[in-house]
Amino acid sequence: MKNLLSALSMCAITCTALAQPTLTISDLQTASGNQITNAVTNYMEAGPAGADQTWDFSDLPVLQNMEFTHLTASETEYFSMFPGSNIASVMEDGSQIGYSNYSENGIEIMGLVQSGVVMDFPNPRTQVQLPITYNSTYSDTYVREVELAPGIENIESGTIDVVVDGYGTLILPNATYTNVLRLKHTNNGVLEGLIDGEVYSSDPFTDVTYTWITSGVPIALLSFVNFEMEFNSTTTATMYVSGVLGIEDEILSNNVRVFPNPAVDQVNIEISVEENVDTEVYLFSLDGRQVQDMKNLQLVPGFNRTTIDVQGLSAGVYILKIQSADQSIERKLTVY
Repeated sequence: MKNLLSALSMCAITCTALAQPTLTISDLQTASGNQITNAVTNYMEAGPAGADQTWDFSDLPVLQNMEFTHLTASETEYFSMFPGSNIASVMEDGSQIGYSNYSENGIEIMGLVQSGVVMDFPNPRTQVQLPITYNSTYSDTYVREVELAPGIENIESGTIDVVVDGYGTLILPNATYTNVLRLKHTNNGVLEGLIDGEVYSSDPFTDVTYTWITSGVPIALLSFVNFEMEFNSTTTATMYVSGVLGIEDEILSNNVRVFPNPAVDQVNIEISVEENVDTEVYLFSLDGRQVQDMKNLQLVPGFNRTTIDVQGLSAGVYILKIQSADQSIERKLTVY
């Protein structure tokens, strides 16, 4: 896999010409140690379908942050329950661990452990089937089982029909993403309650979910869910705030140097590239707020250096983001 900044250079030439993106597992792959911040936000209408759309959700608020780390599944506590998984998503407080399988055919949910309650998918649920592009369609069936107490369980099963109904540009509060695919998932399912193996309730439901995905981000950039069951209708929404490269990804960004870190008054950024690249530098707080004006950098072949003044910032941890047309590098920066 190419050095990420080499890929940045190539994207300046090739990616901007790509009218209709096609994503594979190499675009959505993650690695052990990747730290992700997602946020609960407000549900909104998903906007229009079609080619070359611009979806502007720049006003979405951060209602609650959810921080988690991707780890190799076999290194985690509950792997034996989900031997088909290869990636575990561990919440920062340890209250939840999700298990997934990443492969060239797609990303599947294998199970979840939350506060000691085990949610198993004997028939895994496909998050995204790969490769995927505009107008791709597929169907998926799944079964989810949860034992709530001895002899008491819930079983959810459903059929999900998916269509990639649009592509274009997605504007979020923290960044603008191009070459984004939008997926519409329509799930028709049944939720059954069982006591000692006997069904005591059976409730059909429908949920319609829109997700936006792009290369270089291993989770959905934005997700809107509208769940409808008799006497129980809910809407939920989450958005991507930031990601920090894990240890295994450091080799992909070794052409970027950020120092000193921790910093007191200013931060130096050194970048080496092989081609001309237009980039933007952002600085965010951990709750996703942009704390400084965006800085444009026009990189030239060879060695480039710039500085950022952090003297007016409160002490704490920030996210420094360097972004080109379709790729980005993010680093945690501590300010004293």
